[in-house]
Amino acid sequence: MIHQRVLAVLSVSLAFSACASIGKGTTAPPPSGARTEASRRNPFLDVNFFLNPEYVENVEATAKAFPSDAEAIRKVKQYPTGLWLDTIAHVEFIPKWLDEARKQQQASGKPTLSLFVVYDMPNRDCAAKSSAGELRLEQNGAARYRTEFIERIITHFKAYPELPIVAIVEPDSLPNLATNMNLPSCVAARDAYMELTAYAIQRLATLPNVSIYLDAAHAGWLGWNDNREKAVKVF
Repeated sequence: MIHQRVLAVLSVSLAFSACASIGKGTTAPPPSGARTEASRRNPFLDVNFFLNPEYVENVEATAKAFPSDAEAIRKVKQYPTGLWLDTIAHVEFIPKWLDEARKQQQASGKPTLSLFVVYDMPNRDCAAKSSAGELRLEQNGAARYRTEFIERIITHFKAYPELPIVAIVEPDSLPNLATNMNLPSCVAARDAYMELTAYAIQRLATLPNVSIYLDAAHAGWLGWNDNREKAVKVF
């Protein structure tokens, strides 16, 4: 059921911290999509985290460019990074990333978890322009989001049922509906944010190896009493 797949309301920063620091369980499940009861509640348990070879190469190139700091720079190669799906074009990177995750899983004999940030909502980041996206509601953005973005993600994820996947769904969307409804741009985006977030959750929840997190911004934004109450109503 959908409510079982939506594991938590989580800030993006916390999710990335979790990738680097969680996963010290004692009993590893088999390297497949099947998970223990504990790992269904917390998908970060009992897994290795996908290390993107491109990221590792970039770290190594930086270390070579700054030899005096190379030792310190190379330490970050061991830390996983999120995989950002922030355009329709980037969805086509999924097979490359998950092929590599599969290789890492087969080599280690332990589930290898990949963390994806699903981030291409139409009229994205309605309260600011710094991270505005490619899709616009007035240009058939809602239909394109469903068919060209979410459905393509589903197709790719479905091809790797043996790999655990975490999807963080649409930062900069629902939190804006709790605090920025004084802005015409957020009023205009409200219905689409609600409907398309629900659509993304419903579709991702059909995949048993995918765990879903909703972005709830951070304590400095939604941590105040009035904002918390508004956010609860939105979520």
